[in-house]
Amino acid sequence: MTHGTSSRRPLFDVDAALANPSAYFAEPGDILAHPALAPDVQRKLLHQWEQDARQLAEAETEGMEGGEPSMLRRVREALATLEERGEAAMRDAPSTIRNAARTVAGGVQTAASRVRNGAAHTRDGVGEVRAVIRAQPITAGLLIFAFGYIVGRLGSLVPGGHRR
Repeated sequence: MTHGTSSRRPLFDVDAALANPSAYFAEPGDILAHPALAPDVQRKLLHQWEQDARQLAEAETEGMEGGEPSMLRRVREALATLEERGEAAMRDAPSTIRNAARTVAGGVQTAASRVRNGAAHTRDGVGEVRAVIRAQPITAGLLIFAFGYIVGRLGSLVPGGHRR
């Protein structure tokens, strides 16, 4: 699970594992079996691994070979198992706490999904702008100059926005 061959058990570096879970665990199920990991840390590790596996699968569909098999299905199965464990624990909690936790968890998941989508759209937009600037640098420069000029003129129309 961890690197090192000393007779004493090596320290587990959670931050390093969060950066690259596959360097510390052979399979996603190993995260679930780790006795010292809290469910929230397990979830973070699995989500990171899922993101890495998704990026690898995307790269492979674009013709870039990653050199290792996709773990996406196994990571999702481990996440489902972790979710089932959490639901089983929630069944023991009072219903008001359970409902509040589900609402918060759903909101957090929705927000995280929106952030990921926004970041992807921003990345795509920046790539398109870069492509235009590289293809037409003079035209791009003129457009940027014109945009700055218009913003400056509009700024003078705002009360208190002009200088004497």
